[in-house]
Amino acid sequence: MQIRSGSRRPKPRLSPVKEGPLNERVYQVIREGIYSGRFKPGEMIRELHLAAELKVSQATVREALLRLERASLVCRIPNKGTQVTILSEKQFRERMELRRLLEGIAAVEAAKRMTAEDFQQLKRLERAFARAWSRKAYFDLAQAEFQFHHLIWERSQNESLCQILDFLVTPMFAFMSVVRSLNPGGSPGMPHAAITDALREGNEERIKEAVANHIMRYRGKTIDQYLQPLRRGPEPGIAASSSRARAGMHA
Repeated sequence: MQIRSGSRRPKPRLSPVKEGPLNERVYQVIREGIYSGRFKPGEMIRELHLAAELKVSQATVREALLRLERASLVCRIPNKGTQVTILSEKQFRERMELRRLLEGIAAVEAAKRMTAEDFQQLKRLERAFARAWSRKAYFDLAQAEFQFHHLIWERSQNESLCQILDFLVTPMFAFMSVVRSLNPGGSPGMPHAAITDALREGNEERIKEAVANHIMRYRGKTIDQYLQPLRRGPEPGIAASSSRARAGMHA
């Protein structure tokens, strides 16, 4: 199943790769295509067609798709090809609950190590998030939000925890970015200032509460907005099974 918008619009073309290391540029172009909705959750990505569109070799595209699979943004389906990750409603809610618990742990540890520069960076990302929302720049919005949370995970200095959160959350951010683009009048999500303030204060209970409130407020109208497209068809399977998933990924 794929996410569908209310009206059929011509699919935008990807720009040919021209600058920077080729493998990295192809990876970034496809990744941005997933976050921007050029490739929708559940959509099959055809290596040959994509290579022709980007004017690169099929091997280069395949290498980029393997990196995206490690980031849990796509999965390989035997005898079919590569599919953009799509989560069922059940899987989405399960990941949100796990994220609430694990990110709370990461944030408590991060608070012990956050520097003045780290707090300045969080404030810069808060402002970047607000600017992106005002411009309806959904890829930039997702990146600012992801970087905000990822900085906190990294400052926990728990590599395994950071890797697990990457695996759990990366496809959620991509999915929410696509649905925001299909529902431009919806909510941008919860503000981040409460998390920053709690981290600065350093109180363990307040940190966990701020993280939980930020994440679980999506249970209301916002999460219904995100999950509505999934309810239009049968429940899809998760993109990457646990046997294929690897923990060494960074979106």
